Amino acid sequence: MSASIDEILGEATGLEKEYEWLQASGFYGQALDMVDEEDYFGRGEIQEKIGNSLHRAAFQAESREEFESRMRQAIRAYEEARGLYEGSGDENAAWMLRCEALSSYH
Repeated sequence: MSASIDEILGEATGLEKEYEWLQASGFYGQALDMVDEEDYFGRGEIQEKIGNSLHRAAFQAESREEFESRMRQAIRAYEEARGLYEGSGDENAAWMLRCEALSSYH
């Protein structure tokens, strides 16, 4: 039996509480694969969580190269989340702008 999206998101949240950011981003990636392609807002939320996890994981990197790589991945995740929020409608402009700010800040 495969895990439900709620179980996978719960696992990711648990890993975040243990500061296991890189592992959490992997679980969020699994959850993202389970969300309907047409659910732009739902996909945007999870993609943003991937960005947040990768951003935090960057600060746990053991080398400068690893830090920079994770930061680039986080920026891409925020940019993807922004695009998904944009596709979900004007009522989600605040979410879109937050991701735009986060990707620009990093």
